[in-house]
Amino acid sequence: MKDSNLDVNSITKCIYNHFNEIWRCADSGYWYGFKDVNELTFNYLDASVDYRKLTRLQMGKGSRSIYPFTHDLKRGDLLFVLSKNEFYGFGIITEPYKFNEKIIDINGHLRPVIELDYLFKLEKPLRHSFSSNRQPSTFSKINQYSFNLENTLLFLIDQVPSAIEKLLKYIDLNEKKHSQQAEMEKLHLNTIFYGPPGTGKTYKLNELRVAFTDDLPKGGSGETLREKMREFTYWEIIAAVLYQAQQPLLVKDICNHPLYKAKFNPANKVKPQNMAWVDLQAYATDESTNSSSKYRRGLQIFEKNEKSEWTIAKDKKIEVKDLLDEELLKLAEKPMVPESSPAI
Repeated sequence: MKDSNLDVNSITKCIYNHFNEIWRCADSGYWYGFKDVNELTFNYLDASVDYRKLTRLQMGKGSRSIYPFTHDLKRGDLLFVLSKNEFYGFGIITEPYKFNEKIIDINGHLRPVIELDYLFKLEKPLRHSFSSNRQPSTFSKINQYSFNLENTLLFLIDQVPSAIEKLLKYIDLNEKKHSQQAEMEKLHLNTIFYGPPGTGKTYKLNELRVAFTDDLPKGGSGETLREKMREFTYWEIIAAVLYQAQQPLLVKDICNHPLYKAKFNPANKVKPQNMAWVDLQAYATDESTNSSSKYRRGLQIFEKNEKSEWTIAKDKKIEVKDLLDEELLKLAEKPMVPESSPAI
């Protein structure tokens, strides 16, 4: 039933003012698997492909969805899970697309996923009646392919006004949070942080410590190491580990290295060994892999021996050293152990 207190024009203006971009994505039949884990992906996506290095033309089939999903979607954007005929929910993007970052196995196909915080989600999708393009793109801006924000909001006001109320509450709380953060940034010497437990005093101090020091802190550095590893791809971390290793390593030994454990997300639906194997094969020498050429990279630096142990190819060591970040190599030589890191 329509809530007369919800005005679509003012809500639309409020949303456009708050979010940099608003997107729509169909569920591709995976909603029941994604709604409880705050993830989303769709067909056509291939985890072995680094889409950020491709142009729209190079992407081929599905490019009109894949390109904006991998190039334009940003943290903090609003996304509606909305197919041609059904509404599922909406959320805020917390982790946009990153190659080799988070992957899920769907019926034998490895697909990259994004993470989002679902502000509202339905157990069962709700059919909508507003018209849309006959063949809408799986992923697009909300106002493309005959969808638009105003129609979506009118539908929600009429059918599930609580969804609109949750969105407006989020916007209000987020604006207050940004206002408080702006005040926090006005720091002076000898600033004292005070407040009840759980209000972010230690978290803020750790942020400042990292910002004002050149070296990573030595003690209690697990979270800092995990944050640092986000700057590097899996193949770079594997290369650094193998470069500094005194002997060839099995895949499981690579995965148990502190840097790899800091990079790997335990919530990933793919085993850590499988993640490592994808990059080892992609960057392996011709003699060390049977992988299809479409999964190979131009850089061939990993070499496998008869015991299935991996190392840096002898003639590639100088090239690898030049390619890798100096700080990453130092960390691989004398890594800090992430706190509470489970064995992989």
